[in-house]
Amino acid sequence: MLINKINREELFDLFQLIKLQSRNAYISKDNEVKIEQIIAYLEVIHSELKRVSKKRTIVLIDSGAGNCYLSYLVYFFYQNIEQRLIKIHCIDTNARLMQQNE
Repeated sequence: MLINKINREELFDLFQLIKLQSRNAYISKDNEVKIEQIIAYLEVIHSELKRVSKKRTIVLIDSGAGNCYLSYLVYFFYQNIEQRLIKIHCIDTNARLMQQNE
């Protein structure tokens, strides 16, 4: 497991912001599955990016970004938990979503 228990707990603040977890730590069964999928996604990215020098800024492009939740998660993880410089460029054909998430 690349994302340890401490990092997972720090991510719960973000899960509250995106309404996957309530403030009293309640998580519905559907959201619990979604959180595990999100953490698995983050672990795949982290397994690749851990090889990149910590001196370099991470630059990612999220194509088909939709509502950008996954990009926010990756940004939050690297900016706040790993304390690395990161830039993420989100693109999608849905202009309304892109304006909403600027």
